[in-house]
Amino acid sequence: MNNSYPEKPEVPFKKVHIEMGVIIAAIKAANYPIEVKRSAYVIARNETSNGKSVINGTNICGGQGDSGRWPSKFDDKIIATCIKRENKRVDGSGGDIRRFLVFDKLMNGVIFLCDRVEAKGI
Repeated sequence: MNNSYPEKPEVPFKKVHIEMGVIIAAIKAANYPIEVKRSAYVIARNETSNGKSVINGTNICGGQGDSGRWPSKFDDKIIATCIKRENKRVDGSGGDIRRFLVFDKLMNGVIFLCDRVEAKGI
């Protein structure tokens, strides 16, 4: 499996439940346009099953560490990676073993998501 962050430790995957109110408060506190925040909210809800499955308590968007490096401004915010089998989709695709990012704190996971949403042109 590819590892785009070989200098970071690999830690065990943990599924962490975070109340949506906590995630919403972090999104509201992020310094991004309201349209970006709204999109981030929808993505976070979908990717975490409404906060029930946050990757290691910090990755709310399913950001992966096996498909190339992300912008260098996140290098010090990404503190580790973990490995998990992807969820299967309704059409039966997916289920591959993937490497996911672990951030130093939830807020930096939120900022990462908002940054990536904004980079897509929203």
